[in-house]
Amino acid sequence: MHIKKLSLLSALTLTASVNAASYTLLPTKDALDNTMLGTDITPGNGWAINGNASFTDLGGGVANLSTTGTSQSTLQGENATAPGATTAWSGTVTPNTFTFEISLKVNDLTNGFKVWAGTGDRIYMLDIYNDKITTTNSGGGLKDVAMTLNDGAFHTFRLVADNTNPGAHVWVDGVHVGDEVGGVFNSGTNDGRFILGDTTSGTFGNDIDVDIAYISYDGGAFAPIPEPSTSALLGLGGIALIMRRRKA
Repeated sequence: MHIKKLSLLSALTLTASVNAASYTLLPTKDALDNTMLGTDITPGNGWAINGNASFTDLGGGVANLSTTGTSQSTLQGENATAPGATTAWSGTVTPNTFTFEISLKVNDLTNGFKVWAGTGDRIYMLDIYNDKITTTNSGGGLKDVAMTLNDGAFHTFRLVADNTNPGAHVWVDGVHVGDEVGGVFNSGTNDGRFILGDTTSGTFGNDIDVDIAYISYDGGAFAPIPEPSTSALLGLGGIALIMRRRKA
């Protein structure tokens, strides 16, 4: 049964074409080595639910994460042992080289949702809202990328870091949203934490309401691969070009 679930998740990770010229050092991979359904993200599977975070099984592998207030309510999973997690986050990532992907349906993220990926000597952060994602570029400045996310659909967010191509990069629904995106901070200590949700005691993260379909991660740096339909169109375009040249 679990193999069938992973096959479905492999299909879900076939996302739209990316701008290959902007990040050429990344190979592609259709499914990451560690893939957990939303309903696998439980304390019994190595996850910690902190503060007043509420986690509800919605069926079909999807779970709802809700928080209220300002009490640093999070999911923390660096030692996850859920089905599909062949290796815990803390034992998988090499410092500053990793791929993380999450499929979310944004019900309400007015005050933001934090993805915190610690790799040892660095912390990579991505903030997700109803109408944008906010990252930190390699120069340390904040960067907002506007997009409509609270539209009732699931959206896929992929955060990638690669030592051979410095900085962290983000894809949303398979679209690469910039060359210098993804918060990169020197932790000053050995921070290998993996955290989702409300990471502050301030207004950020208040009243989170998201549905999680799956979480995937891997120790390598991987871009999403094109959808089969996109690949087919590219192939047809190439054939048409060849035929045109022959006629000429």
